[in-house]
Amino acid sequence: MTATVERADLGTERNQQLRDAVIVVVGLAVLGAVLGLVWAAWSPARPPGVELSAGTVQLNESESFAGADIRFVLITGVVGLLAGLLMWFRRDSRGPLVALALCVGGLAGAGLTALVGHIAGGGTNSGPPNTEIPHLALSVHLTGFYLFEALLASLVYSLLVAFAVADDLGRPDPVRDRMRPPPPQLIQPQYVVQYPWTDGDRPSLPQQDQFPPQDPSQGT
Repeated sequence: MTATVERADLGTERNQQLRDAVIVVVGLAVLGAVLGLVWAAWSPARPPGVELSAGTVQLNESESFAGADIRFVLITGVVGLLAGLLMWFRRDSRGPLVALALCVGGLAGAGLTALVGHIAGGGTNSGPPNTEIPHLALSVHLTGFYLFEALLASLVYSLLVAFAVADDLGRPDPVRDRMRPPPPQLIQPQYVVQYPWTDGDRPSLPQQDQFPPQDPSQGT
């Protein structure tokens, strides 16, 4: 019976962690799609470019490209930092599944931020050869920035795990709590009341009723 209850508790815990991991992935993906609109609205205007041949565009050097990438890193970095912190404070979900979910969700969220921002920002990167493109599309120029959200979320979560005091990361464990022995019962000390007018070898007033009267002459 005990083994059956333990398996049921372990199954419930795994299901809870799996549900939370799925929620993390879906939540970061949806949030990333919404933040794509923020990135498109916040990014500076792109300068025009020249279409030299099919698929080749000569870009006019401008700080707007770096500004768009920096804003993308700021948005995804804040999301990764908050995701790692929030999931650590959820004790029931601590474990490898949540760590994996932060990686997958961070990649999905950053990808959707870039995709939605690219679509919402308008513009294009193609046109007839030797023509000027007045409005280039919004895009991430350094592809390594796609990993920033997932890396930051995993780093924050891993640091909190590394500095955790308990090996079980502070998660509630019904099986462990059930098998833990009860705390020992404290024995209350017994005190004997002594009155100043009694002798230590003679019964005190509360004790005199427990003894029969004695003849003093028998003691000599």
